[in-house]
Amino acid sequence: MSFLRRHKQTITAALVVAVTIAVMGLTARERERITYLEVVVLEIMAPLQGALEFVTSSVVSVSDSIAEVRVLREENRRLEEEVARLSHLLNDLEELMRENERLRDLLGFASRYPYDTMAAEVIARSPGNWFSTLTIDKGSRDGVVVDLPVVTAGGLVGRIVRVTPRTSTVMLITDPKSGVGAMIRRSRDAGVATGQLGSEPLLLLKMFSTKADVSPGDTVVTSGLSQIFPEGLKIGTVVEVSRGEFGLVTQATVRPAVDFDRLEEVLVILARPRGEEAR
Repeated sequence: MSFLRRHKQTITAALVVAVTIAVMGLTARERERITYLEVVVLEIMAPLQGALEFVTSSVVSVSDSIAEVRVLREENRRLEEEVARLSHLLNDLEELMRENERLRDLLGFASRYPYDTMAAEVIARSPGNWFSTLTIDKGSRDGVVVDLPVVTAGGLVGRIVRVTPRTSTVMLITDPKSGVGAMIRRSRDAGVATGQLGSEPLLLLKMFSTKADVSPGDTVVTSGLSQIFPEGLKIGTVVEVSRGEFGLVTQATVRPAVDFDRLEEVLVILARPRGEEAR
C-alpha cells in the first residue's frame, strides 16, 4: 500500500495517457484526420514506445541468452564426458597394442627354439627384492616344476624356485644366490655368472681360464654346462673386464639383456628338445 501511495500520481498519469491513447486509437479509425492534441500526444509517446520496445526486446534477448548459456553448458559437459571416455579408450588401445607387441615377440622367440614353452604373466614383485624374485600366474596345475628356466624374447630371466598350484616364484639371474653357466659367444670361453648387489642389475662373470678371451661389448650366453639352462640363451653384454683378487681370476661385469624393471610377460621353458639328454 505504501508503494501505491508514493507512486499514485505517476500511476494516475500513466493510466490517463493509456486511456487517451486507446480512445485515440479507436476514434482515429473513424476519422480521416487526427487532431492537434492527438499529434502532440503521439509525439510525446513515441520515445516512450520506443523505450518500451527496447526494454521488451532486451528482456527477451537476455532470456534467450540465459537459455542458450544453459544449453552450451550442458553441451560442454557432455563433450567433456565424451573426451574423457575416448581418452580412456585410447589408453586401453595403446596398452593392448603394446601387450600384443610383447606377446608377438615372445611367440617369435618361442618359434625359433625347439623347446616346449608356456607364456606367463608377472603378477607380483617385492619392492625390497626387486632384482631377486618375481611371481608368475602359472603353477603346478599348468605343468610348472622347480628349476625350469624362465626367459623373454630379450634373453634369460631366471629359474623357478617355488611352485604352488596356481603360481610360481622365479629367482632372477640378478639375485646374488643365482648362478648361471655362461660363455662368451665370440671366443666360447666359459665361466659362471652371478648376480651383484647394487643400485642397478649387473652380473659378475668369473671365467674358468685366466687367459680367457673376453672384451667389453662381447655377448654372453648360457653355456649349457648345467642341468637347468639350455645352451645359447642370451644373458647380457660385457661392459668391463678386470682381474679378480690377487689377479688370479679373469672376470667381467655384464649388463643383462633383459630389462628387469619392465618385466610383464615371460616364457617358461617346459622341456628340452625331444631325444636330447639333460646335461
